[in-house]
Parts: sequence; structure tokens; C-alpha cells
Amino acid sequence: MNININDKDYELNFGIGFLREIDKVAGLDVNGVSMGMGMSKTLPAIQSYDMLALINVIYSATHACNPRPGIQDIEEYIGTLKDKDVEKLFTDVVKELKKSPVTRFQMNKMAQ
Repeated sequence: MNININDKDYELNFGIGFLREIDKVAGLDVNGVSMGMGMSKTLPAIQSYDMLALINVIYSATHACNPRPGIQDIEEYIGTLKDKDVEKLFTDVVKELKKSPVTRFQMNKMAQ
């Protein structure tokens, strides 16, 4: 999946690098020790149309892009979208998460 932010195309990658990055961005930290769980916290939020979760997912999915868009770039991009386009972005991201071999198992289990 690709998105265009500030007239630049970025490929969203939902592989192992995405999991590592979502753990950094949205994972659980206990007394300075990372416990992971970024996906476990993010999936219910993304499925309930939580805008900050969407921003975190997009940021984490651009982990391999060079240069990479910043969180503020992603926030500004989403802020320019119309409601129907925001809804489509959520839908497209969820579809991609369900297709990726790395994330689809967890997506399917959480949907049950």
C-alpha cells in the first residue's frame, strides 16, 4: 500500500520491521523494560477508528522509507483529508494488516 504525503509517495510495509516499530511507538513499557504488545494495543484502537492509532500505524509502516515522514507530517496529511477519505484510509490499512503474513494471524484472532 502506498500513500502520498507532501507530494511524496511512501510504501507502507507491514512486515517484521513494522512489528518492531509499533512496539517502540505504542508498546508497553514497564519500569523501563519494553514488553512489546504494540499490536495488541493498537489493533482494537485501529478497528474502532482511533486517529492516533492510525497515525502510529502509518508511521510504523514507513520504517523502511528513506527519508521517512515524521509523525507531524502524517498528522498534517490526515488533517487535510475529507471524512470519506479518512474512513477509506482506515479501511485500506485494516485490509493490508489482514493481508500481511506477519500481522494477519493476530488480526483474524482478534476479530473472533
